Amino acid sequence: MGLIKNYKKVTIAVILGIILLLGYVFYINIDKLQSVIMPFIIGGLIAYILNPLVNKLEKRKLPRWLATALIYLLFLIVIVLCMNYFIPKLYSNISDLISNIPRYTEEYNERFDNFQATINYSSLPSQIKNIVISQIHANVFAIQNVFLAFLKNSIGTINSIFSLIVNFILGLIIGFYILKDTDYFKKQAASLVPRRLRGTANSAVSEINILVTGFIQGQLLIAAIVGTLEIIGLSIAGVKYAFILGLIGGIANIIPYFGPFIGAVPAISIALLDSPTKALFVALVFVIVQQIDNALITPRVMSEKCGMHPLLIIFVVLLGGSLFGIVGLVLAVPITAIIKVIGGKIIERIV
Repeated sequence: MGLIKNYKKVTIAVILGIILLLGYVFYINIDKLQSVIMPFIIGGLIAYILNPLVNKLEKRKLPRWLATALIYLLFLIVIVLCMNYFIPKLYSNISDLISNIPRYTEEYNERFDNFQATINYSSLPSQIKNIVISQIHANVFAIQNVFLAFLKNSIGTINSIFSLIVNFILGLIIGFYILKDTDYFKKQAASLVPRRLRGTANSAVSEINILVTGFIQGQLLIAAIVGTLEIIGLSIAGVKYAFILGLIGGIANIIPYFGPFIGAVPAISIALLDSPTKALFVALVFVIVQQIDNALITPRVMSEKCGMHPLLIIFVVLLGGSLFGIVGLVLAVPITAIIKVIGGKIIERIV
């Protein structure tokens, strides 16, 4: 009996060691693998989102290839219509914002100098003046570093637009074949699993499917609602670039816990150049929208969907962001939940 227990412990340790080794190899080669993996990630995501629609058409006695072709055609039409409406507006907002960045920087420098002069000529004790001014200098320096990093990343993003377009086109092609030949891929995947483990594997896949579907649908819906409400609120407040700032806020909201704060900073910064009152109103807009968001999907609801404690969610989001940037922030929660499901099934079989 003791020998069996030791065998199980050694087996678990070996499996965990292999997983960690594969993760480390993947991490150190992430830059080399990214160009190869990215089209398949995009294609898999497209196929995953469109698969329920294809399944519905297939149930109506349409051949799988025809159902896939029809859904793909509809999908491409929606993309073209969205690009015709959103891209010109987005381009106008971004180009205008970039051209005005030097002016905004100069205005902030002038306000900082005026505020510093006000502190110097005030009746405050010299020690307090020095403390306040040193703290302001430190915060301004930190903000400048963040701003420069943002510009650097923006330039890098602009330079990689062509690569993104190529990856998306390849992803569309890959996604089409994944959708059309879903049954083939299912059979091939099942053939790799020993017969005695197929029940467990099917159960794990079913749980992961429910988990990921709920997560993606919930996040996309909430992002769309939040983005729309923020665009409306910023437009009412008369903030420049309301469309792009609201869009940033909606997309940032996908990031658990930290997204709303990340999305609010650009809008408040732009509004502050007009007046503190407008900045306060913009902050109020984001607070109200966030309260609406919390009523729809709170940290508890998220933890129920993904089966994770809020503290674990915070940890994996921070870890994902530090390792993989924005992509890590967005994908940290669902990937961790998937790993948890798979790990749980492995341990159930072994123990």
